[in-house]
Amino acid sequence: MIHKLVFRTALIAFICFSLNAVAQPKMKLGKVSKEELQMTVYEKDSTAEAFILGEKYYLNTKYSAATNSFDLQLEVHRRIKILHNDAIDEWGNISFNLYENKGKREKLVAFKGYTLNLVNGKIEEEKLALKDAFDERSSENYNTRKFTFKNVQVGSIIDYSYTIYSDFYTRIPDLVFQKSIPVMWSEMTFEYPEYFKYKYFMTGSERVYHSEKETLIEYSGGYEIPKISNTWVLKDIPSLKQLSFMRPVSNYRTKINYELYGVDFPGRIYENYSSSWEEINRDLMNSDNFGKLLDRLSPTQKIAEELGVSEASNMEKILAAVDYVQSNYIWNDKMRVYPSDEWRKNIKEKKGSTADLNFTLIGILKNLGINAHPVILSTRANGIIFESFPASEDFNYIITAIEQDGKFILVDPTSEFTGLNILPERCLNGKGMLISESGYKWIPIETGVPYSIDEFVQFSIDDELKVKANYQAKYSDYAAYFLRNSINKKGGEEKYIKESIEGNKELNISDFHLQNLKNLANPVIKRYTASPEDYLQEMGDIILFKPILFPNFTENPFKKDKRDFPVDFTFARNYSQTVIINLPEGYAFEEIPKNIRLAAHDRSLMLNVVYNIEGNKLSMIMKYNINKSFFKTDRYNEIKSFFDNVVAKENEQIIIRKI
Repeated sequence: MIHKLVFRTALIAFICFSLNAVAQPKMKLGKVSKEELQMTVYEKDSTAEAFILGEKYYLNTKYSAATNSFDLQLEVHRRIKILHNDAIDEWGNISFNLYENKGKREKLVAFKGYTLNLVNGKIEEEKLALKDAFDERSSENYNTRKFTFKNVQVGSIIDYSYTIYSDFYTRIPDLVFQKSIPVMWSEMTFEYPEYFKYKYFMTGSERVYHSEKETLIEYSGGYEIPKISNTWVLKDIPSLKQLSFMRPVSNYRTKINYELYGVDFPGRIYENYSSSWEEINRDLMNSDNFGKLLDRLSPTQKIAEELGVSEASNMEKILAAVDYVQSNYIWNDKMRVYPSDEWRKNIKEKKGSTADLNFTLIGILKNLGINAHPVILSTRANGIIFESFPASEDFNYIITAIEQDGKFILVDPTSEFTGLNILPERCLNGKGMLISESGYKWIPIETGVPYSIDEFVQFSIDDELKVKANYQAKYSDYAAYFLRNSINKKGGEEKYIKESIEGNKELNISDFHLQNLKNLANPVIKRYTASPEDYLQEMGDIILFKPILFPNFTENPFKKDKRDFPVDFTFARNYSQTVIINLPEGYAFEEIPKNIRLAAHDRSLMLNVVYNIEGNKLSMIMKYNINKSFFKTDRYNEIKSFFDNVVAKENEQIIIRKI
């Protein structure tokens, strides 16, 4: 019997056979062997800090006679072996984020846990129960229950099971097989009434070891309910951790997602749960809590009038509106697609969610005669949107698209340091869906605005070989955004300068100044004077001098020989470093590094370093550019080699000789 497993990236087929014929681990809660406790390394990955000996998921959509409805039951049993101290905090503490909305909720109804250790040849256990949970309200729709296992140490086994009941039987959680540590065995069974029509998608690159499909009968409330049971098994799953310059690792882990597309009860009209992007756009525009709010201009009319820009140009109106919301409103850290019920109140109180602030901006712009639209998207941490699988619940964020001269300007006013076409990094995740009365439109969120730093350093060396450096850096576009954000988080300009001076005491920094912190349209300029101690390395008659005061990369961020995932720089990047060195009389430049000029075939990677000597003066100009943000895996070796050269050139030294 052959089943087809639908991947978002591929379609594969595999043979199903009886689960009873599969060699599956026997796991009884709290019962482990001495051999398991004596393990000191995972044989398939000697670097693993911990690994999962086995885990089993059981999902069941059950009929409840008491409520004449269905609910979802999730049972999980997981057993973890701790091999290193670094794994204790991550795996010795677990939490459950339980959703609730409009009287419905998810509830943790059972929990049992054990910490098992081998002490003097005997197995000792520490128990954990449901009553040991620590509860906190994490948001308006989520309650978090936390557990900390007792006496976890290197060599321990953590063994636990739990049961969650959910009123949201159409809300099937993603079943994530792949973790940040290896998994020896992962098994998932999902039972549901045959009247429920599901499609399922599997992402990730790990092969399915076994799957099967069964039919069975469940008796509940006097009814015979025919059900379908799907089982999936994966084994020997390698760990998958976040790498440098990689989209969130959750996008690449092997997992399965079930989506309800219809309900077909006998004798009833078929209920269609599937949708198209056209339907999603129409539903949003017809919603009292979304599209209808776009037509209500009165809440923001007074604000628009008080800006006093009715006779100004369109661009001046746009800048005034964006600046007003950024400067006067506070984001409450809530990511929402729909404005809150208190949106009108929040306009007056000048605070709110992503949706509240963007709807406020759209309203002001419309009152000023500027066409603006909401754009819904999925943040980087939330995952990639696949255009071939319409699902409104995949979106978790909203920004504003402003029409100007036949193009769209993208804005998110939740941060006071973003600007036109400069969005917070969390937003930069492929495409967004523009919602409008005339229909939806996919628009790229990556606007092409780069991250740019231009540095200039003039070194002067006196007769006593004391070094003085006049430093200036220009931070543009995304570099300016991140610097402004950093300064704000550190408590403002004064504290940032103080911390910079104290954190680089060996440089003896003075005359530190920052320009254009408030003017988002201009780059941020950083200037100071430094008198670094022991900057020169004297070796007899020769002196070693490092021309790059602050290398952007002290080591290659791409260390692995092979990479299975794309490289994502988030945005294009431009670095420029100009250095001038003036020597005193009696000294000369004996040896300088070689000039270099490198460029990829498509000029997506470029490195240019030029040295020039005129008497006692040396100038060096180093420029390197990453002219696109996203590279497929077949470019990895090229990128790795490029950064080998960048790191080498940024850390080279000049040889000076006394004459």
